[in-house]
Amino acid sequence: MRIYQNLKSETRNPKIMKKALIVDDEENARLYLAKMIAVSFPEMEIQFAATPTEALFILEKFIPDILFIDVEMPGMSGLEMLQILREKYPMLPVIIVSAYYEFEYVKKALRLNVLDYLNKPVDPDELELAINKAFNKDNDPILSNADDKLSLITAKGTLYVEPSDLLYFKASKHTSTVYFAGEQEDVLVRENLLNLEKKLPQNAFQRVSRQYIINIKYIKFVDKAKCIVLQVNNHQIKLDKIFPHIIEKYSK
Repeated sequence: MRIYQNLKSETRNPKIMKKALIVDDEENARLYLAKMIAVSFPEMEIQFAATPTEALFILEKFIPDILFIDVEMPGMSGLEMLQILREKYPMLPVIIVSAYYEFEYVKKALRLNVLDYLNKPVDPDELELAINKAFNKDNDPILSNADDKLSLITAKGTLYVEPSDLLYFKASKHTSTVYFAGEQEDVLVRENLLNLEKKLPQNAFQRVSRQYIINIKYIKFVDKAKCIVLQVNNHQIKLDKIFPHIIEKYSK
């Protein structure tokens, strides 16, 4: 049984009075992001930096409550800047905002403890959810208080499900789709795989490719075509383009 809780009542908090720093070498990108932030968080103070070097200088005097960083910038990348920053501010909430969603970038961002990784053009709802995660950590629990079910953000609100009922997640551009082991219809989730990878129980779910996170209890084997095969009752599902180390692990 799936339980929904109203999305807007859970996440929207327009009166948060915080400070943000946006680091992006493109002026239009900085202004666009600032305008979207102002819609949901009109009281937020926003400052800008056009380069990581400028941002590091600003951070000597201005410590934001949340930091937005582009990845590809002249001179120093956003991830290189973040590596320097983490030595002094290990817990500062950081959201990567980038046109690049290469797996290597995402892996490096995860190692540097980023809060979220949003694709350009940024979806306003995803942005609001990410900011709320930074300021209201209890709004995004790994296990909800609804009978200890897992919470997933959907267009209808928060969906509460038993982790064992989930078969796999498939990535879209800014969202993902969850598929169930039973006869339930698939559901669009307003969270990308990076977010889901952080909140799903690591002993039960595994990222097997850029596109899929799967419930490992349903893995049968990897076939000759290098597809990972999931077994649900008497039905098999094949997922392709799997990471090499996963292929090696589950090959017959």
